[in-house]
Amino acid sequence: MKLKTWLTQADISRADFADEIGVNKRTITRYLDGDRKPGADIFSKIFDVTKGNVTPNDFYDLPAKVE
Repeated sequence: MKLKTWLTQADISRADFADEIGVNKRTITRYLDGDRKPGADIFSKIFDVTKGNVTPNDFYDLPAKVE
């Protein structure tokens, strides 16, 4: 799931989410616009806060693993 979709569904503002993962609101906007990709430490926080609904693959448009 894309981060923007998750934020909308969870009804969480960019600013609140930014505070929760330890970045500023502008950084979240850059992630959402595709201008910047999170580093490994931030990917981990995003994954944890979204309970696994947003993964690193979602930032790179990689397909889900098919078994």
